[in-house]
Amino acid sequence: QRYIAPRSFTTVTGKGFRPNVLDLGPWKWVAFAYNLAFIAVAVVLPIICLLIVSLHPVWTGKVVVADLTTINYAKTLLWWRPDAISAATNGIINSLILSFGGASIAMVMALVISYMIHRTKGFGVRMLDFLSVVPIGFPGIVLAMGVLVTYIQTPIYATLWILMLAYITRFFPYGQRNISSIMLAISEELDQSSRMAGASWFTTLRRITIPLLKPGLFAGWILLFIIFLRELSISIILFTTGTETLSVGVYYLTNFENEPLTAALSMAQTVLLLIAIYAFRRFAGREALTA
Repeated sequence: QRYIAPRSFTTVTGKGFRPNVLDLGPWKWVAFAYNLAFIAVAVVLPIICLLIVSLHPVWTGKVVVADLTTINYAKTLLWWRPDAISAATNGIINSLILSFGGASIAMVMALVISYMIHRTKGFGVRMLDFLSVVPIGFPGIVLAMGVLVTYIQTPIYATLWILMLAYITRFFPYGQRNISSIMLAISEELDQSSRMAGASWFTTLRRITIPLLKPGLFAGWILLFIIFLRELSISIILFTTGTETLSVGVYYLTNFENEPLTAALSMAQTVLLLIAIYAFRRFAGREALTA
C-alpha cells in the first residue's frame, strides 16, 4: 500500500479519450484456436460428462442409452416429491437467497466504502482501506469458526443470516476492489466540476460517479453471486438442518448417495451460474462486464 497508494492510475478525466485496439494480424487465429481448445477441455467436456452421468440411475462407467432417465433431477430439484432429498432441494432455495441478498448488500457496502476511500482524505480513510482487505487473508473455514463462536448464543445462529454475514465478511473485498479499480481511473476533477456547478455530493454520486462505476458494480455483483452460489468452506461449518446450501448438498450427496445424484445437483448448480451470467450480460450490456 505504501508503494501503490501514492501512484496515479487516472485514465478517465474531463478530456476525451479513446481506447486503443491491438491488431494481432494473422496471430489472431492462433489465439482464437488456443482459447477455443482451452474452453473445450476445461469447460465443455466436464459439463458434458456431468450431464451424461446425471442421466443414469447407476453409473457403471459406460453410457447405456436404454437406461437414460431424469429421476435424479426429480429427486434433487422437486421438493414436493416424497423421495426428494431435502439437503439438495433446500440447498437450491437457500443458495439463491444468499447469493441475491448477499451480493446486493455487499456491493452497496462496497460502493460506500470505495467512495469514502478514494474521495476523502485522512488517516482513518487509509485505515479503512487496509481493513477492507483484511478478510482476504483468512481461510474461509477459520473465519467461519470465528463467526460461529461469536454468534452461537445469538438469534441469528442456525439461520441464513449467520451464513450471509460470514459470506459478506469473507468475500466483500472482491466486490470492493472491483469498484476501486474503476474509481482509481476516474479523475476527481469530474466530481469537482459537478460540485462547482452547484450539485450536491449525492447528486454527483448518482448522476456522475455511479454511471461510470456501472461496469465495476455489475462485474462485482456477478462475481459475488457466483462465489456465494458455490461457496463450501464457510457453509460446511455454519449450516444446520434447513439452512443447507447448494455446495453442502453436493457434499452430502458425494458422501452418502451415488454419483448420478451428485452429478444432477452439480448440473443444476452449473445451469444456475450460466443463467445468471447470461441474464446480466443481457441486462447490463457486454461493455458492463469488461471491468
